[in-house]
Amino acid sequence: MTKSLFINGLWVSAKGEEFESADPTTGDVLWSGNAANMADVDAAFRAARTAFEAWSLTPMEKRIEIVMKYKELALA
Repeated sequence: MTKSLFINGLWVSAKGEEFESADPTTGDVLWSGNAANMADVDAAFRAARTAFEAWSLTPMEKRIEIVMKYKELALA
């Protein structure tokens, strides 16, 4: 099983139904694996909620710095 979910800083395997994602123009399979099930979604939600508590206490200037660094890395 592929590790396709990033939850609480870790790549984990989804436990839902198997599925494939295909390019609609060619039909080529781009990705195959398992979907998230309700337990996976719940774990992701709880991790995000916990992370938000710390994030919301981070000063605005630091948040901007982090988001801009993410943008830089994403566009590289």
